[in-house]
Amino acid sequence: MSFFDPKNVLTALFALVAVAWAGYAVFIHGASNEAAKAPTAKTAAKPAGPFRFALKPSRSLKIRKLLMDGRIDELEALLTGLQKRFEADEIDDREVDRAFGAFATSDPALKNPLDVWNRTRPNSFAAPLARARYFRTLAWKARGVAIAAATPKERFEAMRTYLRRARADAVRALDLRPRLTAAAPTMIQVVYHLRDEGVIRERITHLQKQYPCSMLMHWQVLPYLQPRWGGSLKQIDEYTATVARRCPKHKEVLSYREIARAYIDIDRNDRRSAIRRFTAALRQNPWPGYYYSRAMQYAALKERNEALSDFARAFALNPEHTGVLNEIASILFTRGQKEEAMRLWQRALALDPYDPDTLIDRAIHLIYADNNPAAWYEMAIADLDKAKRYFAGDMQKLYNLRSTAHQRRVSLKDGIAVLRRDYYANPRNEAAFVYYETHLTARFRCSRADEFRALIKHCAKHGHCNGTKVYMLTVTLERLLKRKHCGSKASTAKPQEIQ
Repeated sequence: MSFFDPKNVLTALFALVAVAWAGYAVFIHGASNEAAKAPTAKTAAKPAGPFRFALKPSRSLKIRKLLMDGRIDELEALLTGLQKRFEADEIDDREVDRAFGAFATSDPALKNPLDVWNRTRPNSFAAPLARARYFRTLAWKARGVAIAAATPKERFEAMRTYLRRARADAVRALDLRPRLTAAAPTMIQVVYHLRDEGVIRERITHLQKQYPCSMLMHWQVLPYLQPRWGGSLKQIDEYTATVARRCPKHKEVLSYREIARAYIDIDRNDRRSAIRRFTAALRQNPWPGYYYSRAMQYAALKERNEALSDFARAFALNPEHTGVLNEIASILFTRGQKEEAMRLWQRALALDPYDPDTLIDRAIHLIYADNNPAAWYEMAIADLDKAKRYFAGDMQKLYNLRSTAHQRRVSLKDGIAVLRRDYYANPRNEAAFVYYETHLTARFRCSRADEFRALIKHCAKHGHCNGTKVYMLTVTLERLLKRKHCGSKASTAKPQEIQ
């Protein structure tokens, strides 16, 4: 059986969901040799807290900073050195892939430095592979996680556009470095999602003949053999048996048999059975992705202690996975450890600034928490505005969340000042005007008479209030002054427009 022969696999148009459920982005980085023996569901620790997670200096952020600072020579030396060590059989190719994972981010600030790197170093294999990882990430951000039927055609086309760019860069990188197995994951995704059956498949097959025990490639192929994508359990059993037979040091690949069956349980909404499957897989192979996947099932069952315990294990093995950081932060925030949660969210967004899941989850917690400072509502609004870039769900829900955050923000003591600032910053914004005028009217007091007069004058001066509107505002002010019995208490100073 060929390692790359999933003949019956359908095009996985919403493979990002599979990646999320599989926790692939976690387990592709490999399990530490120091990982503790996997606990069973019954013996899993039930943490009570409080908790503090040690955030060591991020390797990905360090690598990314070399690029942003223009220290290309250092960056090239680091990445080339890792590839040389792999070719000398000193390290696993997943170590090389982990380093290039530094560029698997949605941060738009990386685009120009990556282009400059590729343009100024035409003989570098690292430059095109780094950009391929970046484009591959943008492809799945553009695609979103909704089912195919709920995803607009434009999103599919955006995904394919990014994948085509990733394909071109990955091929160029492999041309420059023929033993670059770190290029294989991008090309495997291209085969399945762009139906590229020609040169790309030949290049993958050639790499697999050179490195038949490359677990980096095997872990990328296995998700596409799942029944939900047109494969079968029989294919998975045969594939894993072949790998285990040819690569005796990698018997852990057999654990994927349990994982494939766990996904079937998830599709059937049998989460208890899925947890048992993940537990069985962890006994064979303590991959961080398995902990992550089991934790997600516990979280769905509202068993937060067990979920937090598994998320913590996944974090210990891969502290740079934004999904794990986000889930831990969400649980800690609900437990009252808000500062620790904010610290973890900050790290997650440093790694992937435009990840919609992290941005929206943090915004929701900030909006509905008790006794929030004003800055938290403003942070929630900023998060929701950034989330729109790659959010693939119901945009109306996003707007409703933003509106709630705004309303709660302006209900604070200084809320009127916030609305005044928003209006004068953009006086032609009708929503800003309506918010400001409505709240100024609803919370009117005599000391705000001059502020109301300034609003009327400013509105008329800039031409976005016609004569009728100016007249109605003037009448409203007179009624408010009378209703509040302002009389001589009302300020009569010359209105000061706030610029």
